[in-house]
Amino acid sequence: MKDKQPGAKNSPKKPREATSPATSEDSAQDDAAPRAAASDQTEGYDEEGEPTSEDRMFEGEGEGEGEGEGEGGDSEDAGGKAPPAPREPTYIERLEAELEARDALLREYIEAHKASEKRFDEARARLESRLADEVAREKSRLLTIFFEVQDNLERSLEAADQTKSFDALHDGLQLVAGQLSRTLTELGLERIDPVGESFDPNLHEAVTTVPVEDPKDHQRVQHVLRCGYMHGDRLLRAATVTVGQCVNKR
Repeated sequence: MKDKQPGAKNSPKKPREATSPATSEDSAQDDAAPRAAASDQTEGYDEEGEPTSEDRMFEGEGEGEGEGEGEGGDSEDAGGKAPPAPREPTYIERLEAELEARDALLREYIEAHKASEKRFDEARARLESRLADEVAREKSRLLTIFFEVQDNLERSLEAADQTKSFDALHDGLQLVAGQLSRTLTELGLERIDPVGESFDPNLHEAVTTVPVEDPKDHQRVQHVLRCGYMHGDRLLRAATVTVGQCVNKR
């Protein structure tokens, strides 16, 4: 046993104070708060104080996202706003575009038609001018043919005036008439003189009928009042005639 130190006095023990339940709960909460903060600070670190693999992966993703956002922001700031995506035309816009294209095609057709019509008019005008020149030249050629006939007719009249003879006038006029007939024949003119022929309404024009005794003369040309003329297959003038009408038909 140990010896009591001299002079030591036994001090009386102080009684423990009683604590209320509320006070114990508050102290428990006060003790838990520092422990939770410390746990939050140490979470994500291993025992040596290094960040865990999951935290390192999350940190890399965060840094990549931050860098990408920074680069995109820089490019967007440098180039301005990004161009909007192309918009599909509406149904009305497509119809208007189609109508405009059809109008342009129609205008092209109209211009082409006008140009073609203009060329046709010019060609027709040239053709008409050429035909008019040819007709004029042919008329001049025909007129020169009758110069000699006119000259012979004038000579016959002068001779009749000098001689005062009917026979001279008759011979001169007969000469001119024959010359004129030959000239017209050379030009392709055919004389129609159908005395005694059957009446043909396509070539003859009957002005009257005359009675005849012989049945053979029925519906035949009896007299030619004016001769007709043909040029090729074309009738220039029908012959004016009288037609026989038999009065004693048996």
